[in-house]
Amino acid sequence: MELRTLDELSNALSPRARALITQIMQRDCACQLLDLFHQRPRTWLQVEDIAYYLRCPLTQTDQVLSWLSDTQVVQSHSVSGLTFYSLTEDSELVGALEQFWSWRENWFSHLDRVRQNLFQHTTRHALATWTRG
Repeated sequence: MELRTLDELSNALSPRARALITQIMQRDCACQLLDLFHQRPRTWLQVEDIAYYLRCPLTQTDQVLSWLSDTQVVQSHSVSGLTFYSLTEDSELVGALEQFWSWRENWFSHLDRVRQNLFQHTTRHALATWTRG
């Protein structure tokens, strides 16, 4: 099943996951942070490394990590005074995030096709106008 709208995605998620995905989409750097963990699913990173990869201010990254830890989307582990973060192992949340990433990728693909069609249409129109003139 191909989910086309955010409402369709929302309806397919559990109430807990629905609320979290909505909040994640509204927070600066949260999607990018989760994308980083999606690209590196077994990696544990420190806040400084995450801020560097995201090119986000350290304070903003720390705030997002703190919120994601509180919501249990991200887990943390401290070793010798250093704190490392990784994506949750909660199967419900990971499943919801997988659905979100899939839905978003579908939308990016759809948007790219629309852009290509618009470009082709405007190029043909410009050429037709130019050759007539």
